[in-house]
Order: sequence, then structure tokens, then C-alpha cells
Amino acid sequence: LKLMEPWIDECLVNATAPVCDVCMVGASHSRRLTQYIQKVAKVRAGYYLAAYPESVTDRALPLLRDRCRIVLLGLGQWDLAYKTTPEQYAAKMEAMLKKLQNLPNVVGRGVHYNPLGDDKLTCPPNDARSPPLVDMYNVLVKNVYRRWKRKLIDTRWIVGPVWDSGLDFNHLSPKVEVVQALFLAKLFKVGIYG
Repeated sequence: LKLMEPWIDECLVNATAPVCDVCMVGASHSRRLTQYIQKVAKVRAGYYLAAYPESVTDRALPLLRDRCRIVLLGLGQWDLAYKTTPEQYAAKMEAMLKKLQNLPNVVGRGVHYNPLGDDKLTCPPNDARSPPLVDMYNVLVKNVYRRWKRKLIDTRWIVGPVWDSGLDFNHLSPKVEVVQALFLAKLFKVGIYG
């Protein structure tokens, strides 16, 4: 899979195209998941760039409501990297889920582990995405999703055993991304599982 090749999420940007089965909301992990789920599982998937929970603006709501059967939120990487405390992150997610409360099919994806590299291993770290902090974020955000009666999909059982195998020290390895894409397609009953 060539991740740098241009791709168009036609279902999200073209009002005359069929709606997206799944729209990923997040930064690079969500963008890569969109590409994998499109190519490997043949899912009509869209991608909405949101590095932080507050990046999901009111302008995004009609687009996500009208063009997405399922909205999959995959946030937390940037907040973790730039040292937002777990409590601050939970509050930001709470505010975003309140904003999205009228969208029927919003689900979350837990924060992924990141391979350790120089930025994460300096003292103090320049990038705080360490496994213990990822776990702390996921515990707190699980409670936020529960309060809003939304489902949170934790894929750490896929990522966990090989979390430090990413080639660029920021993203999952391609094999892990394929497994995650197939799992989500099957869970949502879309694409090759639809």
C-alpha cells in the first residue's frame, strides 16, 4: 500500500456520491486508517482532519451528519505528544462529544500506542506518548464515552503486542494497520464484510 499516493475520499466531499460507510476523524493515525480500510477492506471511507478535539468545529457537523453513516473519532495523539494532561484531554473530549450529541452514529477509537523514538526517550521527553500515558488517556476517555452513552472501540489488543514495531517511530506498522482496518470493517459490517 503506497500511503503517499494521492487519494480522494469521494464519499465525503462529493454530494452526489454515495455517502461514506465510515468517516475517520483525527490526525495521521486516522488518515492512515482511512487509506487502509479503503484499499484493504474496500470500505467507502472519508477522512476529516482534526488534530485536537476542539478541531471538530460547528462547520463539520452538517458534513459528518449528512455524509457519514458512522463517525469514528480517533483523537489523542497530538494532545499526548504536546503534554495535555489526561484530565485536560478528558475535558476536551467531553466538550467535543457534547457538540456531537445530535449525530446518531458517533463511536470512538482508543488512543494508539506509539513506538518509542528519540523524542519520547529524552529526559524530560519532548513527546509524551509513552505507553503508561496512553493507558491513562484511554481509561479517562472510556469514562467520557460511557457518560455520553457512546461506544469506545479499544484496539490495543491488536496494537499492543507489536506496539513498538512502527517503521517511522510514530505510526503503526503496515501489518498492524491492515489487521486493524479489517477488524473495524468487520465490526461495522462494511466493505468486504457488508
